[in-house]
Amino acid sequence: MAGDDAPAGRARRRFAGWCGLAVRRVRTRAFATAPGRIGASVAGVAIAVALLLVVTGLAIGMVAPATGVGGDEYWIEPESGAGSPLVATGDPQLGEAHEAAERIRATDGVEAATPVLIEVLSVETDAGDRERLVAVGVHPDAGIDVYGISPTAIADDDRVVASDGAASLLSAERGDRLAVGGDRELRIAGVEDGAGLADASPIVVMEFATLQAITGADDRDVADRFVVEADDDAAAELEGLYEGATVRSSAEVTTDRLLDADLPLALSLSALLVAVVVGTIFVAVATAMEVAADRRELATLRAIGIAGRRRIGLYVGQSLLVATAGGVVGVALGLVGIRAANAAAAAVVGIDGPIESHSLFVGYGLGAAWLIGLCAIPAVIGVVRRVESEVGGRG
Repeated sequence: MAGDDAPAGRARRRFAGWCGLAVRRVRTRAFATAPGRIGASVAGVAIAVALLLVVTGLAIGMVAPATGVGGDEYWIEPESGAGSPLVATGDPQLGEAHEAAERIRATDGVEAATPVLIEVLSVETDAGDRERLVAVGVHPDAGIDVYGISPTAIADDDRVVASDGAASLLSAERGDRLAVGGDRELRIAGVEDGAGLADASPIVVMEFATLQAITGADDRDVADRFVVEADDDAAAELEGLYEGATVRSSAEVTTDRLLDADLPLALSLSALLVAVVVGTIFVAVATAMEVAADRRELATLRAIGIAGRRRIGLYVGQSLLVATAGGVVGVALGLVGIRAANAAAAAVVGIDGPIESHSLFVGYGLGAAWLIGLCAIPAVIGVVRRVESEVGGRG
């Protein structure tokens, strides 16, 4: 056993020593001998990663579920009900909504639950203007925001909360009345900012039973879906609530909608491809310049018997370290950029938070940076071998 461990131990020490040498080389070049080349390479990767995160956040913002991305919300919906969460008219629906809501709330681990019904309504304002709005019916006492709009201001069944987009379209404000379905009137109890692109959409949130009564859905007591705040154990128990229905987390719903939506998916994939290509070019070119400047050093390393794979390993390690540094800076720039872009969108066009941000973006950005470093390795190896052949030696 000792004989087996000794070679392995020596190999680990040699590898650790070589990694330490690569780190010291990069540090020396970044702060002393070649700060321009290293800085340009890090900046190239950082800009690519930052733009990747901003574009990905925009794509997710285009398809994010009404209750947000991630968190502890779960959606119960028909298996084929994978259309837009904003306009679900015509999708399969779930029956016995009130009874099911009570059973869900009685499940251990469930903190809050509400059925959700989404319909398009034609309403008339006090001024006689008639417009079409997206009406969302929920149980206000559940306290679950929909499209970033809190339903808590709905005190009774004739009150609604309007998004900024709906209030702007109707030229209405709090206290105004809306005529719906003949003699029925609804009063605007509040106007709120919606989440992301929903802020500019004409949305009104009302009591679930009220919307059922207006649209005739009360005859069958149907809902488009249920939104549940629960832990993982409770979510597993909800699987059998409806035959043919699925239980998914809010993050899973977002991912599915992103994959199903052509434009957001194309944006995300294009951003990743461009980031990897641009970042790889920066790392490969900067490393090639380093290799070209190190002709004498490479010849010396070869002359003293340093193996070719170790000479190449120095520059491979440098490219990976530079890519990692660019990834760290890029993640920071990307998250700051998302905040800045959201602030600009709110100030210029009145849309609050169209670009989503998530803690997983940190891992995504760093993963993209490491992919850039890996993609640059073949170019680095080729450059080292070419330069060494020009000075009269191959590893």
